[in-house]
Amino acid sequence: MSFQLQFLVAVAAVVQYLFSPIKAIKTRMRFIISIFRKIAVAMILFSRRNLHYSDYKWTVYIQHDPRVTGRPDDTLFNKEEGNEVVYLINKLMTLWDYRFSNTGNKMEKLIHDKLPPEITKQEEVQIWLKENLKF
Repeated sequence: MSFQLQFLVAVAAVVQYLFSPIKAIKTRMRFIISIFRKIAVAMILFSRRNLHYSDYKWTVYIQHDPRVTGRPDDTLFNKEEGNEVVYLINKLMTLWDYRFSNTGNKMEKLIHDKLPPEITKQEEVQIWLKENLKF
């Protein structure tokens, strides 16, 4: 489902909920906040079109492959694989609450140009980026 469609569905649910007979304002607000958090998580902050470099490989992964889903962990990371780079940048931007694609470009340039060869796991990349990402 596209982001625009998800947003419209969420707005419709919020409007319906606001006009329902439930009178508890806190309950309504919790519901609204949960809907918009789900939308924010579903948003793609950084995509293939935002990439600065074009020399990536583009492998098709099965659904729920740990290289492109879940949280950064001890899964091996291939900095030459575009889907893995985009996934990790998106995940870290969400975890660290970064919202601008230029931040993703800074992450990409660090990964592409300066990531040491001994750093091979997603969580290691996460730690290394946190230490080396400067604004």
